[in-house]
Amino acid sequence: MITAAGVAEIAGLLAAPAGTLNHDAPTPCGGCGETTPAHRCIGCLHDFGTPDSAWVHEHRATPSPSTDTLEQTVADIGDDELIRRVIAGLVRRPRTTRARTEPLWSRVGKRFALGSTYSMQLCRRFNFNPDERVLP
Repeated sequence: MITAAGVAEIAGLLAAPAGTLNHDAPTPCGGCGETTPAHRCIGCLHDFGTPDSAWVHEHRATPSPSTDTLEQTVADIGDDELIRRVIAGLVRRPRTTRARTEPLWSRVGKRFALGSTYSMQLCRRFNFNPDERVLP
């Protein structure tokens, strides 16, 4: 909260002639005028000190793991799961009834180079309706 005292103190600091500021005096916050860090509001511009100050060391960001340290690879995903993901990606439902559609087994057959019987079996194996109408 911005107080009149805080505004007056900041105005006084800004109006002081060059070289007359007392650098040992507590510096007010940018918004509320508080000089004690514990009492400053969240949106204020705080003076957190130098890079070696205790506050900086307390609040240092922890590095996130890089992609080089990840242990999982695509080889860890089973073939069944990969096929299920491909079929799920082929399901594109039409928004209108007038859209040109085809059965899901047809799209699966084109993607995996299978005939209609094997395409229908593959859809059923992964719990998809082979006759569902999808966008081509």
